[in-house]
Amino acid sequence: MDEVGFYYEEGRAAAQMRAEQLNLVIRLGYAILIAALGFVAWAIFPNGLDYAIWFWIGAGVSVLLYGGMGLIRISNVRKDISRQTRPLAVGLNRVGLKVGELWCDWVDVARISMRPATAGSALRLELRGQDGRTCWVPIGYADVTPASLDQSVKAYSAELCGVDLSRLDV
Repeated sequence: MDEVGFYYEEGRAAAQMRAEQLNLVIRLGYAILIAALGFVAWAIFPNGLDYAIWFWIGAGVSVLLYGGMGLIRISNVRKDISRQTRPLAVGLNRVGLKVGELWCDWVDVARISMRPATAGSALRLELRGQDGRTCWVPIGYADVTPASLDQSVKAYSAELCGVDLSRLDV
């Protein structure tokens, strides 16, 4: 085998976007439900609930926090989706590798590293060339695991390069 490619799984990023949007709706709905229950309790017992204002303030803070985190997560998924310009995430052959739009010969590779998924974003593969060029792709949406990608890189580069997996959780 002279070359290998790892491709994005069709629909995986869209499914992640739908999941994040649903989580946002559920979290906001939960906070609004709590605020509504506080309002109903205050309407039934207006003199018995002196702390109702604190209840609503807490519900408002929850809405802001849940909504803010949900929007950050959706923004990160959108950024990942925008990086998927072509079906090929990573291509390898005996001469070098291509990550996203960046091609490097094996001798020109400075670092290949995995970055963990954070706040809705997918696991990222980053390639840095000796000349300072950098490119990353959301490898979490591709049909490859970090360990198999590392073994493929080592095999095709004749042990010149490997994927730095040290940032991933063990």
